[in-house]
Amino acid sequence: MNNQKATTAQVTSLPTAPRGKLRVWVAMLCAAAYFVAYLDRVNVSVLIADPVFTKVFGIAKDKAAQGLLMSVFLFAYGVSCFLAGPLIERFGAKKSFVVGLLSWALLMGVMGTLSSLAFILLCRALLGLGEAVLGPGISKLVQTWFPVQERAKANGLWYIGLQVAYIVATPLVAWWIAAIGWRGSYYILALIGLAPLILCIYCVYDHPSKHPRITTEELVYIESKPERKASAANITKTDLRFLKSSTFWYLTIAYGVANAGSWGFIAWIPSYLKSTLGFSWAAMGSLAMLPYLCGTLAVMVSTPLMDKYNRRAVFTFWGSAIFVLLTVLAMRVGSPLGAVAVLSLAYAAHGLRVPALWTILQNVTKKEQVATATGFFNGFAYVLASLTPYGVGLCFNFTGSLKTGFYFLALLSVLGFLVCIPLVRQRM
Repeated sequence: MNNQKATTAQVTSLPTAPRGKLRVWVAMLCAAAYFVAYLDRVNVSVLIADPVFTKVFGIAKDKAAQGLLMSVFLFAYGVSCFLAGPLIERFGAKKSFVVGLLSWALLMGVMGTLSSLAFILLCRALLGLGEAVLGPGISKLVQTWFPVQERAKANGLWYIGLQVAYIVATPLVAWWIAAIGWRGSYYILALIGLAPLILCIYCVYDHPSKHPRITTEELVYIESKPERKASAANITKTDLRFLKSSTFWYLTIAYGVANAGSWGFIAWIPSYLKSTLGFSWAAMGSLAMLPYLCGTLAVMVSTPLMDKYNRRAVFTFWGSAIFVLLTVLAMRVGSPLGAVAVLSLAYAAHGLRVPALWTILQNVTKKEQVATATGFFNGFAYVLASLTPYGVGLCFNFTGSLKTGFYFLALLSVLGFLVCIPLVRQRM
């Protein structure tokens, strides 16, 4: 791993934004890919609140089995990330994305035809395998297409893409289920998955210099970032030297516990709103949007500040601390609407963490390492996250309350808060 993170002086000395905005299209592809991926993931959290779906698969009274639908995807995704990074370094982000995006659409269509728990678990695992290109590929594109002073905003844009998916997924999938049934919701998601595939084929190139419509000014601006001055390495060889860096492991642990908390939250918030707080199906669909709307606003406000002051770890530090405090508080609020409000603010605090951690990783990792490093970074995070939906379900089976599961998520984030301290001291 390269310890030469950009200083504030380096960032401010770079050229101002030039004529040409092709890198914006790259950012839009990243946002669209994450939007579709998270629609495909979050739909399960709505489906397990649907009694027709759980009855078909024989899991109506087994919360742990319901959580397993999310956990098997996350585990397969996490393990596959370790392999996806080296593959992207070899074959490029564009080819990897085309194969991945096509597989997502096909698998969503297949799952709409199934009635066997074993087969839908298999398809969920295969979906995780196909989506493993997402994190390493996007990290490669962001590092290649954006100078240091724009990276937090670029990472913020794809993060907003997934947050928008959270915002619209619950009411949309709930509405589709009510209108055409849970099988029809899968078919709609398969069609939506074709949009980023088309965008990737026609708009994305692995390197700015290969784009036929790029202006000279934009190319010079992109290649002005400090990492471009380092000597090139043989990118056909997997470079694992980042594994020796303590900074890499601080980042990875911080992201792992943040991701675990996030996926436990995502998997169970519809059921918590409906079963524990007593909201109707229609109210649940609307109220489930609020945490993700708050998270989106938090990212929109915070990422320009991260780039302006060239400080990201501080946002992760405080985001972790506030997430812990507000999640615990939400479980103790007597009013259902008050609990939703506090949970929404807790998720907004979580929104500060992800763009910051990804930007730090891209800033301290060499260009020939970034996809592989992101694969390990993402893989560890999702293997850990795979335990949480199932774990929250087990907490319910043992205690009869989803609140114990949310306390478990808050406890995990305490570790994320602690490992951010060295990153803050290093002024990352």
